[in-house]
Amino acid sequence: MDIIDIGSIISDFVRVGYNAAVKDYDPPQDNLRQSEVKKWLKFRNIDFKTFKELEKKGLINARKGGAANSPLFYSKVEIQKAFATMRLNRLIITNKLSDYERRKE
Repeated sequence: MDIIDIGSIISDFVRVGYNAAVKDYDPPQDNLRQSEVKKWLKFRNIDFKTFKELEKKGLINARKGGAANSPLFYSKVEIQKAFATMRLNRLIITNKLSDYERRKE
């Protein structure tokens, strides 16, 4: 593992920490509607198929709002944490850091 890999891991978890602080101080800011997920992932350059795999494994969960016809919401913190953890696990297992399923543009 080189310094670039360590920097990438630190960067991932700093982003998780930042999003956790935002969630603590302004909880609605953490909510991401199901209809907005693809757009947000695209903005973050994260692959949607990987998101679906992590959701299928139970690492990312949708929650229903309080109203009767409320849409499903995802937590940005939960999504960031799942991707950062997946990337760290891959590094430990393969000793190779992937760009955690970031799309190549």
